[in-house]
Amino acid sequence: MSVLVVFAAAAAGTYLLRISMVVGGVGERLDARWSARLALVAPVMLSAIVASSLFLARSEPRVPALADIVAILASAMAVRRTGSIAVAFVVGFPVYWMLAAVT
Repeated sequence: MSVLVVFAAAAAGTYLLRISMVVGGVGERLDARWSARLALVAPVMLSAIVASSLFLARSEPRVPALADIVAILASAMAVRRTGSIAVAFVVGFPVYWMLAAVT
């Protein structure tokens, strides 16, 4: 699956979610089930992009580098502890850069 397809799917999903809020009832509160699902959209899309870039190179399967795996694990642990997806970038990038510089 190419990155373009992933971005197109993310764009379509975001558009459908936004339009559903407008069409689904103006002035009404959003159902609790929808609220719970909407909170998962960003992490799922980010995970799809990361997985695609981690395991594919020019649409061919590849084995990820050690720096990639360690940076993702560090990011996942930081997000798990803090509950903020922004922390993934703050922790993951420096870990990746340090390990990539060493190897």
